[in-house]
Amino acid sequence: ISQQKEAGSFGEDLYTDWTALSLASTENFQDQKTKLTKYLSEIRTEDYQLTDYERHAMALMALGLNPYNTNGENYVKKITDSFDGKQFGDATKDNDDIFALIVLQNAGFTQTEKMISDDISFILSGQKENGSWDYSVDMTGAGIEALVSFSQDMQVKNALAKAEGFLRQNWRDNGGWGNNSSTAWAIEGILALSE
Repeated sequence: ISQQKEAGSFGEDLYTDWTALSLASTENFQDQKTKLTKYLSEIRTEDYQLTDYERHAMALMALGLNPYNTNGENYVKKITDSFDGKQFGDATKDNDDIFALIVLQNAGFTQTEKMISDDISFILSGQKENGSWDYSVDMTGAGIEALVSFSQDMQVKNALAKAEGFLRQNWRDNGGWGNNSSTAWAIEGILALSE
């Protein structure tokens, strides 16, 4: 909270967006949230990569702002326009697909839509034998969060079980998963599994 700037941000867009997700989850700090919400509703994004748009859309939605139209920007369209017929963004990466799935399902898209079902298939195809995505606690936690809503599908259910096993295997004696970022994403995945 002490790091909030006068205009409402927390410095770089990266930190401001992640802080928005954190603040949105608490009943405390209403004045800071109001200031942050005003800031996010007024800024214009420029020269963003796809994952920046996705992260920003998550922050907007967490604070109750419309990802389809905040300050004249349609973040959902920026994401859907990156779909190549199989996956979102860079075909050599899965983080942009995982984040796209988190945003789009929260923006009203369902598994019956081809781009969502194709993205789920792409994400599943990237899961490693040890249950992780990218051999990373961060992406595995995010992958769980992205996929858990589709767990009625047996292939997704099996992938989630493998991913949970990976998180359990990498849980450290100090209670974390390495660094703050990894621990935060691991907790997101665990909470998504209702554990």
